Amino acid sequence: MAFYLELVDIPLFIRLPEGTYGGKRINIYVQHHDLFAIILRSVNINIDFKVDGRDILRVLEDDKIDEEYCNRKYVMLGFGNYIAYIDDDYWMITDRDFKDIKLFDRKRDSELKNNIADESKDIVSEIHKKVLHEAGGYLPKLKMHTELSSKWYSVYNL
Repeated sequence: MAFYLELVDIPLFIRLPEGTYGGKRINIYVQHHDLFAIILRSVNINIDFKVDGRDILRVLEDDKIDEEYCNRKYVMLGFGNYIAYIDDDYWMITDRDFKDIKLFDRKRDSELKNNIADESKDIVSEIHKKVLHEAGGYLPKLKMHTELSSKWYSVYNL
């Protein structure tokens, strides 16, 4: 499965010019699309259009987490026909039809070994609603586009 700790929960290291904020550590969710906003800010480039990414450098400047702007309560990821939802309490991995569901309690099972989806249907339902809301109401069906990708997914049981 493509969404386990060793593939998703990785640190982001940023070295700014002149070592600004060197040694500072913040513990917030950062996504790939945030990198664009971070890079623009770190090299002082202003743009006249909105980007999806969040400039987390604001957290370093204010020395606190701006709840509304930077501190995401959860993140969602998509890979092939699977999605993942991650927050401080739970890590859920599921197919787009929500039939193959794995739910882990991050506080009790930090290594994601004990699937609690069957006994935690209320939590699964709550996360399902969040995922659909963030996705605009539905998750589109995906088709495998090449024979090579189909083989890759079948090898890893995705």
